[in-house]
Amino acid sequence: MAKSTSSTVSVWCMRGGKITEVPGCRLGKEMVTLPDGQRWSRKRGGTDGYYESEIQAARAFMKELPGVLDVYRTRLSAYESLEADCKRAFEAHRREMHALSAGLHGTAIADSIWGSVNDEAAHG
Repeated sequence: MAKSTSSTVSVWCMRGGKITEVPGCRLGKEMVTLPDGQRWSRKRGGTDGYYESEIQAARAFMKELPGVLDVYRTRLSAYESLEADCKRAFEAHRREMHALSAGLHGTAIADSIWGSVNDEAAHG
């Protein structure tokens, strides 16, 4: 297998949330070289998220998936909370601006600029 450095193979990794084949990798006795020039050791199997078979990749990702999902669920929850805080701040600002506009120009003008406060409160 000394001349195997000239043959090309595919490896598998995760890209865009899918197990993806990366064809055209050069296979050496101990190293695999990706088309972009990155190298990884075949002896350590799966180094840096690259695997020699689709099933190896699937097994590895299934082991990692529960922990990764927990991290993303936590982040999502934090972002949803932040989104709710922003919406509350925007709504409070809108109501303040409506009140200022209504005091200066009347309710009809304020409603046309900022929306009706009473309708929004009933639906929001």
